[in-house]
Amino acid sequence: MTAGRTSSCSECAAKLPAPEATDEPKSFICPACAKSYYRNPCIIVGRLAYYGDRILVYRRARGFPRGTSSAVRTLEEATARETFKETGVVFDPYRLDLYNVINMTDVEQVCILFRIGFSKAPTLRAGSECLEVAFMSEDQIATLDLAWQPSLGTEIRHFFQRWRLGDFAIRLVRLASAGGATYSCRSYPLRSASSGSGPM
Repeated sequence: MTAGRTSSCSECAAKLPAPEATDEPKSFICPACAKSYYRNPCIIVGRLAYYGDRILVYRRARGFPRGTSSAVRTLEEATARETFKETGVVFDPYRLDLYNVINMTDVEQVCILFRIGFSKAPTLRAGSECLEVAFMSEDQIATLDLAWQPSLGTEIRHFFQRWRLGDFAIRLVRLASAGGATYSCRSYPLRSASSGSGPM
């Protein structure tokens, strides 16, 4: 079980030991019932949405853009929900294609990233956590000061390369980290470049 920073045991409700201020343990045991807890990465979801040669980008008022997957929703439903909340864009969650699985070790998260194309420009509306939202071209995005620039800059360039070819793959990515880990990526080609959601 993932405990994160839970303060009470889910089994017996006893108070759990507080994590060390500088070195939180990777696992610990409830002192009352001996139930084991582990610190595992949090699963989050995201989407790369595009219309023609432009992709959906937004500037948040705070924090890192991501949606947390709820236990009562599928990954696709969580992605559609977060996209609507942040940008006002509505789509059928089951038209999403799996795009990237991204290990973000610095923040102990794994992001499941989907992609979806639109044939007509959807209506945009910045949500309460976003300052602005727009579809932007590769040249426009190149002028932005992106979060996680060393890794996300690489990812965006790769997307436009594959989009021009009409040939996507599912990719396993590790973002560069402050701890010294470098950006890495492994691709798993799809059987057919025409398979998947395509523009809607």
